[in-house]
Amino acid sequence: MAHGDIEAEIQKFVDAAHRYQQCLDDAASQSQQHQDAQTHLVTATLRQSRRTLLDSIASWLNLVAGPTEHWEQTTINFCAESCLKWLLEFNIPNLVPESDGATISYIDLAIAAGVPEQDLGRILRFAMTQDLFDEPTPGRVAHTPYSLAFARNEDYRQVVLLQTGFFAPMMKCLSEAVRVKKSSGAEPDSGRPGRTAFNIAMRTDESFYAYVAKNAELTKRFGAGMRFVSTAEDTSPQFLANAFDWASLGKAHVVDVGGATGHVSTYLSTKFPLLRFTVQDLPAMIARAKSAAAVTTTTTTTTTTTTTTTTAAAEDTADRDKRVDFVEHDFFQPQPDASREVDVFLLRLVLNNWPTRKGQEILSHIVAVMKPGAKIVINNFLVHDRGTVEKRSEALECARDLFQMAAMNGMERDVLAWHELIDGVDGLEMEKMVPQPGGTQVVIVAAKSMSATG
Repeated sequence: MAHGDIEAEIQKFVDAAHRYQQCLDDAASQSQQHQDAQTHLVTATLRQSRRTLLDSIASWLNLVAGPTEHWEQTTINFCAESCLKWLLEFNIPNLVPESDGATISYIDLAIAAGVPEQDLGRILRFAMTQDLFDEPTPGRVAHTPYSLAFARNEDYRQVVLLQTGFFAPMMKCLSEAVRVKKSSGAEPDSGRPGRTAFNIAMRTDESFYAYVAKNAELTKRFGAGMRFVSTAEDTSPQFLANAFDWASLGKAHVVDVGGATGHVSTYLSTKFPLLRFTVQDLPAMIARAKSAAAVTTTTTTTTTTTTTTTTAAAEDTADRDKRVDFVEHDFFQPQPDASREVDVFLLRLVLNNWPTRKGQEILSHIVAVMKPGAKIVINNFLVHDRGTVEKRSEALECARDLFQMAAMNGMERDVLAWHELIDGVDGLEMEKMVPQPGGTQVVIVAAKSMSATG
C-alpha cells in the first residue's frame, strides 16, 4: 500500500465529512424556517453527502484492511445477522425501557423475554460491539438510537425479521441453485418453479409469491416491508408521480398490473383526482386489499362524527375509494376485454420479478389489448454502469439483483437490459426512459409501434 494512497483517502474522507457537516447545518437552519422550494433541495443534498461520506469510509476501510481483516469482517457480519434475528424474535428492543437514561437489569430482561440470562448476555455483548444496545453501568441494559428504532417502528422490525429469517437462508442457496440448473439442463431464464435458491432453501416446488401467500406471518412481514420501503426517498412513488405527465391524461383509466394492495394507485389517485384506477392481482392479494380498504372505510366513517375536518377527510377518502377498484387477474393470462378501453397500463416493481422471457410474456398480453394512444408506464429500479455511482449504492443495486435471482430467477436491469426486454415484444416500442436524478428508480414509457397500430 503506497503512502500516497493512504493520504489521498484520508483527504477524501476529511472533505466528505466537512461537506456532510455543512449539509447538516444547512438542514437544521432550513427546518427552523418556513417550508419552501429549498427544503427538498437541502434534503437531497444532505442525502447525497451522506452517501459520499459512507462510501469514503468504506473505501478507507478497504484500503487499510488485508485478506485477514476482510475475513474477520465477514465473520462479524455473519454473527451480526444471526444476533439481530435472535434479538428481534425475542422482542428484546420492546422490553428495554425507551425513556432517556432508563435501564433494565439482565436478569429482569431475561425473565421478561423468557430466555436464559447467560444466552441473553452473550448475544447482547456482541450486539453492543455493533452499537445495538448499551451497558451504561455494569449489569444494566439501555437503548442506543439504533436499537430504539426497532422499538418505535414495528414495520422496521418486521422487514429486518423478513431479511434475517427468510431472505438470508434463501441467499445462501444461490450456488446450489446453479448446480440444480446445470444438472437439469434448464435454461438460465426458464423461471420454472423448483429451480431457484428460494425453492431449494424452503424445500418447495411452489413459486415465491404462492408460497408467501399461504403463510400469514410472511404475508404480514411483506406488507410491513412494502410500507417501510415506500417511506424511503429512493423507493417512494413520488418519483413516479413526477416523471410521467399524469395530469395531461385528464379523465382517464389506469390499470395497475400486479398492483398488490393498491397502495401506489391510492397514492396517485390523491395526486390526480381525474384518474380512475383498477388494481389487478391474484385472488389472495385482491382479497387482502379489499379487506384492508373496508377496514379503512369503516374507521374513517366512525371518526366523521367528531369534527367537520374529519368529515371532510372521510369524504375525500370515500371519493378516492370510488376511483380505485380491484380485479382478480393473473398477468400471465390474456388481459380481459375491459382493458381495451384502458389509457395507461402501470407496472411498478413487477418486471424485475421475472426473467426476460416471462417479462415479455406479461407485456405481450397487454400489447394485445392496447387501443391507439394507450401507454405502458414501467416504474422499476435501474442498475447503473459499474463505477458510475458510489460503491455502497452499487452494492445495494447488486443486492437487489441477487435477491431477484434467488427468489424468482428475476433480475434488476440496466439500460441495455431494459431495451432488450421491451424491444423483444412484438408491436411494442420504448418512447422514453426517465432515470431518477441521483436515485435508483427509472420510469419507462412504451407504446404500440407504428407497424402494430397500422
